[in-house]
Amino acid sequence: MAASIVMLYSCASNTGKQEVPSPVVKDTAVAIVSYAGCYEMIINKDSAYMQLADSGYFYSGKLSYKRFEKDSNNGIVTLSKEKDHLSGWYTFQSEGMTSVRQIIFKASDGKLAEGFGEIGVIGDSAFYKYPVTLQFEETHPFIKVNCK
Repeated sequence: MAASIVMLYSCASNTGKQEVPSPVVKDTAVAIVSYAGCYEMIINKDSAYMQLADSGYFYSGKLSYKRFEKDSNNGIVTLSKEKDHLSGWYTFQSEGMTSVRQIIFKASDGKLAEGFGEIGVIGDSAFYKYPVTLQFEETHPFIKVNCK
């Protein structure tokens, strides 16, 4: 991806010093996407809400799942950006217990589709055995909404 760089030169100012040329970048095609903000996902009577803050190195925030006629859970998510995915860990409370599970989202068009696949467990932590085979819930993704 090539950007056009135009060098601007200035004549000597009235102080007698020559200004150093400064590059001006035009027509850059690089878009920096931030996934900071609030997201909501709804599937029938189930819903989830996530609020992410961008620290520059990773995203972190709150995530809660409200499941109809099942136990809900609330916790903290920490994610890093890897190509078109956000990947990390969700530490949450459910039924009075603290658990940790790996969480991976496919990022596309400002939406986050949660991944699902075969799970392995070590202690209180669940992880995806085969992350490359995940199926993503693209029919009902997390959609950016105004923060509550």
